Parts: sequence; C-alpha cells; structure tokens
Amino acid sequence: MDPQFEKLAAQWRAETGGWSNARKILEHMAYRRIVAMGWAVVPSLLAELARGDADLWGPALREITGKDVAVAPDDIGRLDVVGKAWLALADAEGWR
Repeated sequence: MDPQFEKLAAQWRAETGGWSNARKILEHMAYRRIVAMGWAVVPSLLAELARGDADLWGPALREITGKDVAVAPDDIGRLDVVGKAWLALADAEGWR
C-alpha cells in the first residue's frame, strides 16, 4: 500500500471520525489529496475495500475512474455492499 495514501487516510479518519456530514467528510483536505493522487491510488483504495474497510472510498473511486457502480436503492447507504460492487467492477475492468 502506498505510504502517502496510508498517511493521508489516517489523518482523514482521525480528523473526521466524529463527523456525520458526508459532504464535509468528502471535502476534507486529506481526502481531497487522496483523490488528487488519481489512478496511482486506485490499488490502495481497492485493497482497503478488499480488507472489508467500509470507508467512503466509493466517491473517490467514482471521481478518479469516471465510473460508478449500481446497487439496489435499499443498499445505497450500505458501505459494505457498495464496496463489494466496486471490487466486482474493478475485477471486470482488470484494475486488480
């Protein structure tokens, strides 16, 4: 896993852990820096999802890849389901 990603992800988690506003969480400076890393960070994001880390990595992947995943309306807020859908797309696209 990319050390820069790990550092930024740890900072992001530490500084937003008690927040409930998803928009603000995704606008945090560390998260924005992760997204700015572009395709280079996709393997790290996918590795997090593969480990079962249900953080808000879907929006970062959508922004970086230009792709999106489809989940049932009842599953939109379920980060575990969304994470599995991203892993399935990554496999289909050959990203991992």
